[in-house]
Order: sequence, then C-alpha cells, then structure tokens
Amino acid sequence: MKPSILAQTLVQFIKNQESILILGQPGSGKTAITEQVATSLIWDDGKPYDFLTMHPVVSEPPDIGGYAFKIDDKRAGKLPVGDMYLLVTAERPTVVLIDDIGQASPVIQASLMQVLWARSVGEQHISDFVTFIGASNRKEDNAKVSGLIEPIKSRFSSIVTLNVHVPDWITWAINAGMPIPLIAYVGQFRPDVFDNWKPTNDLSNTASPRTMAAAGRIMLKMNIPIEAQEEVLSGAIGRNVAIDMIAFMKTFKKMPILDHIIMSPATADIPKDDPAVMYAVMAGLARKSTDKNFDAVVTYLDRVGKTHEEYTAVCVKAASDRDQSLKYHGAYTKWCATHSHLLS
Repeated sequence: MKPSILAQTLVQFIKNQESILILGQPGSGKTAITEQVATSLIWDDGKPYDFLTMHPVVSEPPDIGGYAFKIDDKRAGKLPVGDMYLLVTAERPTVVLIDDIGQASPVIQASLMQVLWARSVGEQHISDFVTFIGASNRKEDNAKVSGLIEPIKSRFSSIVTLNVHVPDWITWAINAGMPIPLIAYVGQFRPDVFDNWKPTNDLSNTASPRTMAAAGRIMLKMNIPIEAQEEVLSGAIGRNVAIDMIAFMKTFKKMPILDHIIMSPATADIPKDDPAVMYAVMAGLARKSTDKNFDAVVTYLDRVGKTHEEYTAVCVKAASDRDQSLKYHGAYTKWCATHSHLLS
C-alpha cells in the first residue's frame, strides 16, 4: 500500500474507531503518516485530534497493565500511570500509536492484550475516545522483530503493509520544503534509489524516505565544510548514493531562476535538453505557486507542454496538493480541460 492510500485508509479506521496494524521497512514513514493523519482530523471543538505514541519495547508490564495497590485488607487493584492514565481519562478523540510493537517482548505483548481487546487497565476502562494504531517493522528487516503473538495480531481489525512509493515521497518533499536538487535527484535521476535498501548490521545508513529527508535537512540547515560534505551525506544515505547525488547537484548551475520564470512566463528559458533540470524547475514552481501567480505558472507550463507535457503534471499536481485552493483557480480548470489524463 502506497503512503497516499494508507493515509486515506487511516482516516476511515480512525473515524470509525477501528484498530489497524501497519507493517513496513524502517524509515518508510509509518509513524510520520499516522501522526500527520491523526492531527489533520478536526473534532467538534475545532481542534485536531490528540496524538500519543507508546513505545512498548522500552516498557515494563506495570507500565501497561498498571501498578498494584491495596484497596483494603481483602482486595487489590491496578493503578494506571503515565500514558495509560491519559488513555483512561481522555475526554476528546485520541489516536494512540503503539510503535515498534513487533520488537516488544512476549510478556509486554501479553500485557497489551487487555488494553487492545478488553480496553481496560486493571479495573479501569479505557476512554471510548481512544483509537489504537500499531506499527512494526517486518521480521526480514533485521530490526529485532521477533513477531507478534497470535492473540495480539487478532486484536487488530486489519494488518496492512506500507510500501515505499517515490511519487508520494516527491509530493511530501515538495510540501516539506526539501532542497530542489535533492527532489530532482530522487524524482528524475534516481527514481530507484529507495529500491536498494537492505537491512544490515553495519554501522552505516542506506537510502530510505527517512534518511533522504535527513540528508535534505542537512543540506538546508547546515553550513557543512566542503571537505566534509561527502562523509556527512554518506553517513545519512550511504556512500554510493551520496557521491552520485553530489555529482548530480553540480548540474543545477544550469537551472533557470524561478522568479524570472514567474515574472516573464511567455519568454523565460525552458531547459528542454536536460530532463533533470526540467524536473527541478517543475518542482520549484510547484512550491512557489500561489493564487496570485498561478496564471503565470500555467502560462509557462503551456509552453513546456508543447514538447514535454508529462513534466507539467508534476508541477500542477504538487502545487494543488500543497494548496488545495488552487484547484478552484481558473488557470487550474483551464489546464485540466486539456491535460486531465495526466492526473489520473
């Protein structure tokens, strides 16, 4: 299941208060997508749903099942503490992500059975406002996943697998403000860059959606010495990918200035002979598109579309996903009238 479809699926499960378990390789976006979806939902009070992450892999059984206390000489009970107390007392919609559940010990997983099925901690009922989502790496991911005991698996209404999907990652990267050269590298030059991810015990990273985002943050926020750039980026995404991307970024000296394109869309240069630069221009224009300049952007796209129609869809889709109001813009309607087949 690709990320955009998982997001739509999570909306339905959360709104109907059904639990779901998400499997996927490390760094594929399980946690980030769940939090993004949960906090995008608005309750009756006009505020987003609450979101809480539990980490059972570092928990002890009483952290989940409650700590024993004496009621009287004949009775004892369990007192919920920490996160579990929040689940008992929740008074508004709360999405709880049980992260890395597959790495938790069988004892901890057994403690979760009462939470997931009986929806209770000791003698106290978990609030009806709470919805549980589980996330785990797979056994083949070399992430110390021992599996899930059968009673835990059956407590989830469904189990789905999140797959890496480059077009969805590109849409996210544009909206998240990732560096344009990095977006073009993944989207145009190396769309297979995430396909080579392999679990390893080596003290090194490989390219994944999460590590590529880390590389993007390094590029944006840090003034790394030139002599250290290769080693630092290698530490984020692996040496081979880092060297390849650094060489690729040198081509961006040929990239047109985006503000010039918006100011003079009818005459601005079109990088017809370099697909990677063309892709970068489309991604950059998508990020800069607003209600005020979208006419100019589409004017330029119309010129690009005469010879490179497929690239224009990258810009229009990313821009309208980032700013939904653009879908009601006259220029968007006009573009879709002749290019709707590119958005399917």
